[in-house]
Amino acid sequence: MTSAFNVGESRGIISTPLAGEPVRYAPIRPITSFSVVIPDDNGQPMVSIHPDRRIEFGENYVPDEAARAFWDMIQRFAPDPAVQEFGAPLKARIDKELARGEEAEGLLREALAMYEDVTVGKVDGNAIGTLAAKVRGFLNTPEPS
Repeated sequence: MTSAFNVGESRGIISTPLAGEPVRYAPIRPITSFSVVIPDDNGQPMVSIHPDRRIEFGENYVPDEAARAFWDMIQRFAPDPAVQEFGAPLKARIDKELARGEEAEGLLREALAMYEDVTVGKVDGNAIGTLAAKVRGFLNTPEPS
């Protein structure tokens, strides 16, 4: 399978070898005239990757830092897979429900810790009232009259 795509001012080709066929590498032309520069904390080039496949290492090159910075940069420019899969409105709803589940888990953990305090005779009425108010708020239940 071979498919063409446009990148910048030149044209590149992606080809996938057939199953069982050896992979053949051919010289490639740069698909862009821009270099990728990964800066250090001071904004100085740590690594520069040029379109002709040359790599330049700056004075402050640290392999792990450069790798993290590179993948952070890729992640910033890559589309969110959940948005691609579900669309932005559904992803927002999923994120909201996940946050609500985390909030519920936090309330349960707090209630369990309070139960353990009560079983050993350490009763704190204020803490119980505060937790009850949080649970009512979470469940959207009005205060009892």
